[in-house]
Amino acid sequence: MTEHFRGSAVGDDEDMMCKAMRQGKDWGVEQDFYGVCGVVFLLIIKTSHMEKKHTPIKDGKMKMYFPNSTFLKRDVRSMWKDFFELLLNFDSSDYAKTVCKAREVLKPYLDENKEAIDNDFEDLCRRVSWKV
Repeated sequence: MTEHFRGSAVGDDEDMMCKAMRQGKDWGVEQDFYGVCGVVFLLIIKTSHMEKKHTPIKDGKMKMYFPNSTFLKRDVRSMWKDFFELLLNFDSSDYAKTVCKAREVLKPYLDENKEAIDNDFEDLCRRVSWKV
């Protein structure tokens, strides 16, 4: 992406800041990806906003952000871990690769559960009086 910004777009609330914003680096779509993670987190966990933990990886030099919560369904924990790891720790030099990888992570689950997802969406639309 070509548009980059510096500084905070969300005031002093670190829970709403993407990784680059917290580190004082330039950011662009990082904040959008962070927002997607926040919405997905609320839809899955349904308890509160997404709190993160900053976790040292491998040699202790590189740190990554992960949601500070476990996912309820064991069969999809690995999928959501991979999804959040990708988007919360996004590197702006790998935009296209990250988007493709996020899609690859979710695609098997979405394909396998298409009918249930469609039914849930239609039910939601009926409840809020949307036309599908």
